[in-house]
Amino acid sequence: MFAGVIGQGLVIVGIGFTTILYLAVALSFAIGVLQTMVNVPITVLVQTKVPGDMLGRVFSSLVALLTIVAPVSSALAGGLATSISIGGTLQVFGGMIVLCCAVGYLFFRDLRDSSY
Repeated sequence: MFAGVIGQGLVIVGIGFTTILYLAVALSFAIGVLQTMVNVPITVLVQTKVPGDMLGRVFSSLVALLTIVAPVSSALAGGLATSISIGGTLQVFGGMIVLCCAVGYLFFRDLRDSSY
């Protein structure tokens, strides 16, 4: 799961450096493939660790969080892109994803060591 998120961050950084359309499309496809490496384990982990009577609340909270993050990240990315560049914005955001996931890997031992 952590490898999938770090991989996505690195691919986003790579998209920030490319100026070739076909390469950017291929890297975008790679993000989708890596996303499946993240979505399936997260879903299975939540279903196995959360008690059945709490699953609805946990999944709705997770979906609400993901829904809120989309417009916030768009606003931040738009503001940053006008300041530096679109490529630079992708590089910054991809680097932040890698950094946050690496810190999460170090500090969330229960999540890192979980099995399902």
